[in-house]
Amino acid sequence: MDELKFFAGLTAITLLAIGLIIYLGLKLNKAVGKHAPDINFPLNITLTGNVLYACLVAFWVYCAAIRALRPESSFGAFLNTADGIAVALIGSIFFGAITGAILEKLGYPIFERGDRS
Repeated sequence: MDELKFFAGLTAITLLAIGLIIYLGLKLNKAVGKHAPDINFPLNITLTGNVLYACLVAFWVYCAAIRALRPESSFGAFLNTADGIAVALIGSIFFGAITGAILEKLGYPIFERGDRS
């Protein structure tokens, strides 16, 4: 039960980190567009792209926190092996690529081409 409470608390903190990353990414995008309107980037990250990126970063932070704070748990022990680190990194990269492709097909683009708006 103690481990479940720890993971629930860590999940709540991770969700707050996701929200903060998305918020700051959108603010940065807006600030760059406002202060440098003549800059034309060939690709602009959309809200969907920011959310996907934030989820991947939050997963990596979550894994690092579990590995550092609870190395004796089953997931922490798995992440303390070379195989565990490889599975977490490669698996999250594949998950992000497949999720991005699915979102593109569903009409939620990760990037927009053209002028910044």
